[in-house]
Amino acid sequence: METPTQHEIDENIRNFQRDLDKILSEPYTLNIEHLEEGLPYKANVYTRETIDTTQIDLLEDHADNWNLKLTFSATDTGRLSINFKIIED
Repeated sequence: METPTQHEIDENIRNFQRDLDKILSEPYTLNIEHLEEGLPYKANVYTRETIDTTQIDLLEDHADNWNLKLTFSATDTGRLSINFKIIED
Protein backbone atom coordinates (compact mmCIF):
# COMPACT_ATOMS: atom_id res chain seq x y z
CA MET A 1 0.00 0.00 0.00
CA GLU A 2 1.25 3.44 -0.89
CA THR A 3 2.15 5.79 1.94
CA PRO A 4 -0.12 8.84 1.96
CA THR A 5 1.36 12.26 1.41
CA GLN A 6 1.16 14.94 4.07
CA HIS A 7 -1.40 16.66 1.84
CA GLU A 8 -3.63 13.55 1.91
CA ILE A 9 -3.32 13.29 5.68
CA ASP A 10 -4.18 16.98 6.07
CA GLU A 11 -7.15 16.52 3.73
CA ASN A 12 -8.50 13.66 5.88
CA ILE A 13 -8.20 15.83 8.99
CA ARG A 14 -9.95 18.74 7.22
CA ASN A 15 -12.77 16.43 6.11
CA PHE A 16 -13.17 15.07 9.64
CA GLN A 17 -13.29 18.62 11.03
CA ARG A 18 -15.60 19.93 8.29
CA ASP A 19 -18.23 17.36 9.28
CA LEU A 20 -17.89 18.39 12.94
CA ASP A 21 -18.35 22.03 11.93
CA LYS A 22 -21.72 21.07 10.41
CA ILE A 23 -22.84 19.44 13.66
CA LEU A 24 -21.48 21.75 16.37
CA SER A 25 -22.36 25.43 16.55
CA GLU A 26 -20.09 26.49 19.43
CA PRO A 27 -16.27 26.76 19.33
CA TYR A 28 -14.40 23.57 20.08
CA THR A 29 -10.89 22.20 20.32
CA LEU A 30 -9.98 19.14 18.27
CA ASN A 31 -7.12 16.79 19.10
CA ILE A 32 -6.72 14.10 16.45
CA GLU A 33 -4.35 11.19 15.94
CA HIS A 34 -4.19 9.27 12.68
CA LEU A 35 -2.91 6.00 11.29
CA GLU A 36 -0.07 5.84 8.78
CA GLU A 37 -2.73 5.74 6.06
CA GLY A 38 -3.89 9.15 7.23
CA LEU A 39 -7.21 7.97 8.66
CA PRO A 40 -8.14 9.11 12.17
CA TYR A 41 -7.99 6.45 14.85
CA LYS A 42 -8.51 8.69 17.88
CA ALA A 43 -10.01 12.14 18.20
CA ASN A 44 -11.18 14.22 21.13
CA VAL A 45 -13.42 17.24 20.78
CA TYR A 46 -13.67 19.61 23.75
CA THR A 47 -16.55 22.07 23.90
CA ARG A 48 -18.85 23.91 26.28
CA GLU A 49 -21.76 23.37 23.93
CA THR A 50 -24.88 21.65 25.21
CA ILE A 51 -25.76 19.12 22.54
CA ASP A 52 -29.21 17.77 21.79
CA THR A 53 -30.38 14.36 20.60
CA THR A 54 -30.27 15.41 16.94
CA GLN A 55 -26.60 16.37 17.31
CA ILE A 56 -25.90 13.08 19.10
CA ASP A 57 -27.43 11.19 16.18
CA LEU A 58 -25.30 13.19 13.73
CA LEU A 59 -22.17 12.56 15.80
CA GLU A 60 -22.96 8.82 15.82
CA ASP A 61 -23.34 8.90 12.02
CA HIS A 62 -20.05 10.80 11.78
CA ALA A 63 -18.32 8.15 13.92
CA ASP A 64 -19.81 5.34 11.82
CA ASN A 65 -18.65 7.01 8.60
CA TRP A 66 -15.06 6.98 9.89
CA ASN A 67 -15.42 3.51 11.47
CA LEU A 68 -14.96 4.98 14.94
CA LYS A 69 -16.68 4.42 18.28
CA LEU A 70 -18.30 7.46 19.92
CA THR A 71 -18.28 8.15 23.66
CA PHE A 72 -18.82 11.21 25.84
CA SER A 73 -17.19 12.35 29.06
CA ALA A 74 -16.66 15.48 31.09
CA THR A 75 -13.37 17.24 31.69
CA ASP A 76 -12.22 18.58 35.04
CA THR A 77 -12.78 22.10 33.67
CA GLY A 78 -16.46 21.44 32.99
CA ARG A 79 -16.22 20.98 29.25
CA LEU A 80 -17.85 18.19 27.29
CA SER A 81 -15.42 15.74 25.73
CA ILE A 82 -16.68 14.02 22.59
CA ASN A 83 -14.42 11.03 22.01
CA PHE A 84 -13.91 9.07 18.82
CA LYS A 85 -11.78 5.92 18.86
CA ILE A 86 -11.09 3.19 16.33
CA ILE A 87 -13.33 0.16 16.68
CA GLU A 88 -11.22 -2.77 17.87
CA ASP A 89 -12.03 -6.13 16.31
